[in-house]
Parts: sequence; structure tokens; C-alpha cells
Amino acid sequence: MVRRIEDHKVQLVAGYGRYTAVKYINTVLQPAAPVKLQCKVMDLNPEEAFVRNLVENIERAATTPIDDAHNQRRLREQYGWSEAKIADFYKKSVAYISQLRKTLVLPTEIQQGVAQGSIPLAAALDLAALPAQEQKEAVAEATNPQTGKVVAETVRKRVRDRKIEAGGGKSRSIKEVRTFFEELSGPAESEAVRKLSEALLHFLSGKITDEQMTSALEQYTKSEAAAA
Repeated sequence: MVRRIEDHKVQLVAGYGRYTAVKYINTVLQPAAPVKLQCKVMDLNPEEAFVRNLVENIERAATTPIDDAHNQRRLREQYGWSEAKIADFYKKSVAYISQLRKTLVLPTEIQQGVAQGSIPLAAALDLAALPAQEQKEAVAEATNPQTGKVVAETVRKRVRDRKIEAGGGKSRSIKEVRTFFEELSGPAESEAVRKLSEALLHFLSGKITDEQMTSALEQYTKSEAAAA
């Protein structure tokens, strides 16, 4: 699909994959017998052409979250789309679209890490809360030397600790709470601590009642008193 532009030329709108493949065939594999592509000429303005291209990429799952963030910025700044319109187009929540905007302020190397899959999007969103120098330090600290990938939980802990130091806070996930108590209630810890840890996890995830949690606390208190 192409659209008419000035000087009787056309501009590619959709079909970049096919165009790239045929270009490779014609320049590398068989330049003496070039393959031709049949094109459909459409009368589209720049915004319509851009949206058609986005639709094709979305359908082929050919974009990364960073690509999406940059494309969404263009929709906002160049074509005046609202957050709600962008969210409806991408079939995402407005909150998600707003979160994705945070990645645009990250250094290029971190954006590239997200695009390449070595930095999870969740970690990138947390990194946006840190100053530039601390972002790089956090990435270095959280990078697994074996896989070369950033561990999102390590980044989140770094961000939380900094917010606590600044008098703020950042909520913990159930997974983080579970990990914390599993580290406390290993084989060397008492059975009472293990049971209390499990009860608290069930309480936070809504699997036991207030009365059951109260009973677990009472049992823990009795066990500690007996041990003393």
C-alpha cells in the first residue's frame, strides 16, 4: 500500500516486510531478474498513513513497548490524540498508556535494553523514578551475570529503599512479601515463624479471615513464650 506525495511520487504505507524481502532478492540474490511488487495507491493524509502503518505493525506484533511509547508520543504531539483515544486504539487502559510515557525519559541505552528484552518493562518503569546516575547504577546492580538480563525485583527494591529514605514509600507485591518470609523462615528458623509467614501471606492474598489471622498470631505468641 502506497500513498501519493509531491512530485508524482509515492510513499510506502504498509507492506514494509514484503518490500524489504523483495529489495534483498533484487539486490543480493537475483539482481539480473528483479521481482516486482504490485502496489495499491491510496489517497491518505500523513495521519491516516501513520495510523495504517501502526495497525499493520500491531497486527504482526512487530513493535516493542519502547516503539509503542514513541509512536504514542507522535500521535499525541503531532496529531493531537488524547490519552483516551490512544488507549482505545491500542486496546489498553489509559493508566497503561500513561505509565508507558515514563520510558521516554529514560537514557537511550536503557530504552534499547527494553527493546532488546534484557530489561523488563516493569523494571524500566521503576527506573524512571531514579535520577540518571542512579538508573545506571541500579541496572548494573540488578543485571544477572549469567543471563545478562536485569532482574526487575532487584530494581524495585532499590527504588523502594530510596523512597523510604526520602520519607515516601512504594507498596510491595505478594511475591516480594513471600520471598521476604521465605528467606526468614528457612530450615534454620522455627516452625512458629514459618507458620506465621504462611498465615500472613494467605491473609494478604485474601485467603483467610481476620479471625483466622488473629488465631495465627496468638499461636505464634504462645510458641515464642513457650520457647522462652
